Amino acid sequence: MKKAVSILLAGILTASGISSASAAVVYLSSTRQIDLGGVTSEMYQVLKYDTFSGEASLFFDEFDPLNVLTGRDKQIDALHVLDEDNIILSTTRDVRFSEEEDEPWFKDGDVFRYTFSTGTAVLLFSQEHFTDAREDINALQYIDEDTLLLSVRGNAELGGLSFRDGDVVRYTLSTDTAELFFNEDSFLGNEDIDAFSMIDEQNILLSTQASATLGDLVFRDGDIIQYNLITGQASLFLSEDLISSPVDVDIDAFHFVAGTPVIPEPATFLLFLFGLFPLFRCRCRG
Repeated sequence: MKKAVSILLAGILTASGISSASAAVVYLSSTRQIDLGGVTSEMYQVLKYDTFSGEASLFFDEFDPLNVLTGRDKQIDALHVLDEDNIILSTTRDVRFSEEEDEPWFKDGDVFRYTFSTGTAVLLFSQEHFTDAREDINALQYIDEDTLLLSVRGNAELGGLSFRDGDVVRYTLSTDTAELFFNEDSFLGNEDIDAFSMIDEQNILLSTQASATLGDLVFRDGDIIQYNLITGQASLFLSEDLISSPVDVDIDAFHFVAGTPVIPEPATFLLFLFGLFPLFRCRCRG
């Protein structure tokens, strides 16, 4: 019954010009203080946002590792959430997680995994892999322990491949090889990707450092865009209008976790049908 309802619902929504809803969670961080879903986060924190319910919570909650590090202006530059206990990060500045003399420093071009329950960090990718060891990672997607998708702040060379700040490359650690995954030429102009996440091998989400044009879509630096690598079509996934901030909103890092289609209960579905009836009647008259 619920399967039939979901199929019928998807068809009706498509015909009416309304996108069918899917539950998804986006973990995101900004370069500035922001409010999303009624929750305020600082630039070093991560918000967990449910795109279907519109509810948000602080993923770090009372634990803000980047807030207790040496120095100022520590921000999350790239983000991938493995689970509720493990997060993969790259930061805007060199960081460490305690003042102990033997505590390692992680550079802005490193990628490391932090485990909340143990309070420990492990290096996954070293900045030294770049030809110029001063590169700063701007966006990432963790595939497995041997494979990462990366974008950098500025032009770079990695694994024998030269690429730009608007490119995304797939890097294999065991073979020290890189290949182009997303080409900056897909944009209308010279753009810098500052946040990126995969939905699947054909669909990605991204945000840029400034307003940009991708496909036929013009968007802002606080928007998150869905892009199909096969068709070249772009659409708005999360609008900057949902986010409030004392200054301009700039999404600096995010990670997408797919959910399941939202299937209403039969009673709710019937109410939905009655609500759509006037819409269809008006269209038929027109």
